[in-house]
Amino acid sequence: MTALEQEEGMAAAELGPLPAAAVPVLAKALERATARAFQLANQAGQQARTNRWALSMSGIGGCKREAAYRLAGVPPTDVELSDAEEARQAMIGTWIHSGLLPQFENVLAHADIELPVELEVEVPLPDGGTRRLVVPGTADCYSHVMGGGVLDLKTVNAYRIGQIDHDGVKVSHRWQVRGYATALRQLGLPVAWVAWLYVDRSSGEVLVAIEPFGPDEEEETLEYVRRLWEMARAPDYAPRSERGPGLSWVCDGCAWLRQCWGPDARPGDSAALKVHDEPEIAFAARKFKELGDQIGELTKDREKWGAMVGRPEMGAYRDEQGEMIIKYQKDGEEVDKKAAVEQLALLGGEVPMRKRTGNRLVQWGRKEPEG
Repeated sequence: MTALEQEEGMAAAELGPLPAAAVPVLAKALERATARAFQLANQAGQQARTNRWALSMSGIGGCKREAAYRLAGVPPTDVELSDAEEARQAMIGTWIHSGLLPQFENVLAHADIELPVELEVEVPLPDGGTRRLVVPGTADCYSHVMGGGVLDLKTVNAYRIGQIDHDGVKVSHRWQVRGYATALRQLGLPVAWVAWLYVDRSSGEVLVAIEPFGPDEEEETLEYVRRLWEMARAPDYAPRSERGPGLSWVCDGCAWLRQCWGPDARPGDSAALKVHDEPEIAFAARKFKELGDQIGELTKDREKWGAMVGRPEMGAYRDEQGEMIIKYQKDGEEVDKKAAVEQLALLGGEVPMRKRTGNRLVQWGRKEPEG
């Protein structure tokens, strides 16, 4: 028997075509094998890192509390989450890096790829002295053209390219690449610009964003790392940069999940966000109601403007503020639930039912008297 057959308890196939009844079993086995392959690849990459729990350049722009835990040397409570196979999007991004970056040396003149760098920052100590904090990282690409610059490759989900083009570079990406630029300047290399090459993982669509980099940006970067260092004095009180487990894939894969959200926190479960005392519940309910009212009005407005757009031909449509690009997803099929229930009833079958939790209703009550 093969390893797959042994692991799944599958009988060795006899000579002849695969029986139709065996197809679902084989499909499920191959799905699990793929998930396991992603998990092993992620574990291998994580274990190859030296000092994996220290702050690195990629963590500068991430969650501030996680950065504080790393700087303070707080032991992770959920190591297994950082090794989980659910990190497959990051793994795919890593594989795109390994396939694409080596070609930059061939197609981009005067380019150096995957340069190990160390950002050095003087940080204060409680006794009034200072120490040299070193944050390591690897710059994707350094180019000597146009005064020298850093190019960072970022892979993103489908349709994120348009959002980045509209909103600009993500703040977390900006701090990370500025860290590379500052570290390269500390090595004596000229850096006049920083750039981000966003690649859509689903289509290969590319967006390039470029920003100038000078002494002001360098000092802002050093000061930002110093603020993270100050937060590390009380890391459990550092501001969180993500919404929490069940609401953020970053939290669901964080090695400090229970340290941050409590001993009962679990990935994919937002129960850890629950508050318990009356003022906190009232405050959260008020925010929930306010946002719900706003969403209701926005949804009505969105429906109106959507009806006005209609379904014109795909392409760019311009006005005095710029252009808007309209695309359509491919037509597909979905289950007609009403027809399915009717057909099942006609055939004499019992309609499967499951328990449903009643919707939460929050209403405005009396205001507390002022004064």
